[in-house]
Amino acid sequence: MKLILAYTKGGKELADSIKKYIESLNKVELTELENDDVFELSQKAAEFVLEAPSENRTIIIDDFGIAPFMVTAKHKNIITSETNDEHTAYMTRDHNNANVVTLGYELIGEKVALSITDRFINHDYAGGRHQIRIDMLNKM
Repeated sequence: MKLILAYTKGGKELADSIKKYIESLNKVELTELENDDVFELSQKAAEFVLEAPSENRTIIIDDFGIAPFMVTAKHKNIITSETNDEHTAYMTRDHNNANVVTLGYELIGEKVALSITDRFINHDYAGGRHQIRIDMLNKM
């Protein structure tokens, strides 16, 4: 799996913790992007995912996770989740096959961010009945 860890300057500390965790897994090809223009940052992250939507994933960190959610959700074949708790991380990965999650460093701490990252990287999409919703989203 290839993953971009994208963040604004304010999210660097949280991104550093996530990067350390991801590197400890030895199973993700990780690239970092830092840019204080959250729209440009999110667009670059979206373009990366669109190169291989079923393989590439992105975690974007800014103050609240709202702007990167709005930017990436505009693209066909990207399933984005504004994810600031563990249950949402579970649902978005297992049921929605998300390939982008956005995190708000003003909303969550390191422990929650690492739990979300774990779910996003280490758990597979359940498929089955959930695929109907994904197909509908990708047709929009």
